[in-house]
Amino acid sequence: MMGRNARSFFWNLSENLATQLIQFTIGIIMARILMPADYGLVGILYVYIAICTTVTNGGFSAALIQNTERNESDYSTVFFFNMGVSVALALLLWTLSPLLASFYGQPLLEGLTKVMALPIVINALNLVQRTRLTIQLDFKLLAKIGVVAAVVQGTTGVAMAYSGCGVWSIAWAQVAGAATSCLLCWLWSGWRPQSRFSAPAFKRMFSYGSKLLTSSLIDTVWNNIYPLIIGKFYPPASLGFFTRAHGYAALPATTITDVVSRVTFPILSEMQAGRQQLHQSYNQMLLLTAFFMFPLMVGIATLADPLIRLMLTDKWVGCVPYLQILCLAMMLYPVHALNLTLLKVTGRSDLFLRLELWKKGLGIIVLAATLPLGVKAMCWGMLLLSVVSLLFNTHYTGKFLQLGIFAQIKFCLPIAGIAALSAACAYGTTRLATELWLQLLGGAMAGAIAYCLFSRLLTPSAFKTVVETVRNRRSAA
Repeated sequence: MMGRNARSFFWNLSENLATQLIQFTIGIIMARILMPADYGLVGILYVYIAICTTVTNGGFSAALIQNTERNESDYSTVFFFNMGVSVALALLLWTLSPLLASFYGQPLLEGLTKVMALPIVINALNLVQRTRLTIQLDFKLLAKIGVVAAVVQGTTGVAMAYSGCGVWSIAWAQVAGAATSCLLCWLWSGWRPQSRFSAPAFKRMFSYGSKLLTSSLIDTVWNNIYPLIIGKFYPPASLGFFTRAHGYAALPATTITDVVSRVTFPILSEMQAGRQQLHQSYNQMLLLTAFFMFPLMVGIATLADPLIRLMLTDKWVGCVPYLQILCLAMMLYPVHALNLTLLKVTGRSDLFLRLELWKKGLGIIVLAATLPLGVKAMCWGMLLLSVVSLLFNTHYTGKFLQLGIFAQIKFCLPIAGIAALSAACAYGTTRLATELWLQLLGGAMAGAIAYCLFSRLLTPSAFKTVVETVRNRRSAA
């Protein structure tokens, strides 16, 4: 089972790393051409698009994965539900687009809303195909689809940006990427809807998926509420700095989180009856997550200044302090996801929802307290909330697997400490150079070498486990 975990983990990681690397590179090129205010305009709409995407899913993808007795009627039911809801929501956005433009005082938002609503329908067309591939653990095919779609999206965006299309290049690039992914899923997955919508199947899955849908909606609104509020109370350029910083901090965090969620959910779902096996697999995923995530996020925070200045030029330097704080806030996101996956595996979507309500209630208090203090204070609030949320998310993990907050802190603290020591080495190295590229390259190399050495010396068992897992993945490839 460990070999299967490793193969799934690293195929999924390969897809995400390749896709994110392409998007990251394309993003750099486009950010050097476009202005912060352009990203601010698009950032305003992300919350509305994200909410519609979440409703379209409806929690049914998770219901399909969790139910080991799923059938063809279930798949077809989810497909037709997704399509009907996605079309209705896209039409709703088209209708509301003039109101959004008037509310924010940005006339361009009317047209942008209509364009950015298109991927909602396009993505719904291939949601079941992607879910089936996830159930089959066919992350190799998902990797191919993801990489090709990212290339098409990036090429479209850069071409339009160079042509002077401005903010429209961001919107139409997303349409191109979604269309490519949808086409490839239909061509390569081999699945087509083979039966009609089934009310009994819908009712059965809704009882489980509705609670996850509510939780996902709360989480989606919360994850996008900062751009929504910043866009209303602060200039577009300030929102542009925030969205760029948040995007760079979220890039590795969401990549690892997506890997953890997509791999662990179908695998752990098959182990629901075996607590010892579930415990062992959970520990392995926690180790892999912390080992790769902690040094990466701490390293980006340490090298944020030369990184932003070199990649995006000095016009984006305003996002550096936001990026440094948000990297630390995002560092725990994959750990949160791993804990929450356990609740979905055990079928306790009610507890999942309860946790989300408690955390978001606390988040509203933090947001209200930091909003008048400025965007930087809001970022500090996000960091505080991330730390406190870990206390909530590990509560039921402690009950089910005897892996509560103290056990997980004990497990992860040495890795976090080594990451901090490595970051100090990286920072010291940047002080020895004046050229930005030397600061970035030297700091990254010093941090990586220090992390490997400290890990091998101070946590030899964890280091050995990670190395063996990587070797098993390479030999199985």
